[in-house]
Amino acid sequence: MDNERLLEGALSKSSLPALINLTVKVLARSGYGDIEVLGRRLNWQKSKLGGCELLCRSFIGNIELRVIVKVIRDFARTRMLDEMAGAMDRLGADLGLLVTTGKLGVSVGSKAKLHIKSRIHVVDVKLLAEMLRYYRIGVRPDGSPDYAFFGSLEAKAKQFESLLLAHGRNSW
Repeated sequence: MDNERLLEGALSKSSLPALINLTVKVLARSGYGDIEVLGRRLNWQKSKLGGCELLCRSFIGNIELRVIVKVIRDFARTRMLDEMAGAMDRLGADLGLLVTTGKLGVSVGSKAKLHIKSRIHVVDVKLLAEMLRYYRIGVRPDGSPDYAFFGSLEAKAKQFESLLLAHGRNSW
């Protein structure tokens, strides 16, 4: 198995909290500005604001640019694009990203083209793996996955989840 598929496999096996943390790292390196985690820190929670977990803010002079990001591990469906369009309207976002390590629904590819005016882009597991390699996050110099890095993300995610549950903060 080549390094590309190994990295995609490591991403697909990541828990949701680890995947959100990894997405934050990629967005920060990509220059998306300040990144705020809005909700769904635990697998069973719903997204706050109806369809996004992250809000990125950056400024060009006095003009604020907003990007909302929804991170999922499961099957990407058309309704998720529709939810993002609504969340973008409510938050006044300039761009939306749907990050998924799951498969894309049959109609997501064609429906994503309908959401071009809404500026929603789908980042699938292949594109996310390319971004990790480009920014050298979670990869070794030869391009293979750094399993110690992915393991530490999972350990931090479990610690954070147990901390939230212990302190009754599961309603975030």
